[in-house]
Amino acid sequence: MALANKYRPNSFSEVIGQENTVIALRNIIKNQSFHNGYIFSGTRGVGKTTLGRLFAKALNCTNYDVEKGETCNVCNNCVEVQKNSHLDLIEIDAASRTGVDDMRELLDSVQYRPSQGKYKVYLIDEVHMLSSQSFNAMLKTLEEPPGHVIFMLATTEANKIPKTIVSRCLQFNLKLVSDELIAENLKRVFTNEEVTTDDKSVDLLVELAKGSVRDSLTLADQAISHCDGNLTEPEISKLHGVLDISSTTKLFEAIFENSVDDVINEIRRYKSLDVNYDILFDRALSFLHSKMIDGLLSDEESAQDLHLYYQFFTNGLIDAKQTGNKRDCFDIAVLRCLTFSEDSKNSLKKKAQIS
Repeated sequence: MALANKYRPNSFSEVIGQENTVIALRNIIKNQSFHNGYIFSGTRGVGKTTLGRLFAKALNCTNYDVEKGETCNVCNNCVEVQKNSHLDLIEIDAASRTGVDDMRELLDSVQYRPSQGKYKVYLIDEVHMLSSQSFNAMLKTLEEPPGHVIFMLATTEANKIPKTIVSRCLQFNLKLVSDELIAENLKRVFTNEEVTTDDKSVDLLVELAKGSVRDSLTLADQAISHCDGNLTEPEISKLHGVLDISSTTKLFEAIFENSVDDVINEIRRYKSLDVNYDILFDRALSFLHSKMIDGLLSDEESAQDLHLYYQFFTNGLIDAKQTGNKRDCFDIAVLRCLTFSEDSKNSLKKKAQIS
């Protein structure tokens, strides 16, 4: 079984990084103050669908602990939800059922009472993919839903949901999970799976996950298969085309020192290793952001340089997304930083073109 499925939370207390949403959902159940619908929005892998399922399980749990805000996980309703076989939890993938006929067919079943639990829950994933006609068909039911029906809408692009729908729902914006929490979760998983690892390999997986718990577990799965259960930073770096973290510091030290030879050798090395330029852009921007925030270069002229360098890499990332040529755009951003210094202009002109 994939780690992302094996370690999917089965209770509110197991959800990491979304404490505010969990508290709100517990209070809703405790006070029985139900809304017409709920919107869970956020980037991939932060818990939108998971929280929707946990909320549905809590609503129908026959032994729900109101004080602790936890499901029993042993009653028939809890077991069926965990097995994805509960008759009153209807999950719809809006990406594959975008038409108005699909929505009307779905809404026709709203009038019928729940078969097993107290509430009939409709969990619509990627709801922003629905057509405008489908949203219009949903609107009337969402305005005055039957007392036994609750709609839960999950989306990565809440801005695409019509305002008429949003205004009738309670919206929860799920945040990216912190690196510390993802690292802690990965270490726990590796301990349970009896996988040997070190802090550097975990840090690299956390960096690649970019705040997504599911992505971190998927990356961990890949790493375990590639490294045969013995995770090391060099092997994971090789798997994902990522350089060691210190390479970014080395590149910018060469830029700050106007060392044309070192800079050109470094970007040539990147090309020969066929590295992941998305990660290089992210690391460059993160490095410059950290330098500006921490004020490590305190004199005014250097601070202005950092702001300009940040703009060079930001523009380079935009160009890379438009042209698809990430390597050239990264190299040009680096050379722009270098040529900005008057001391290096004459030296740079004498260098051979990058092959």
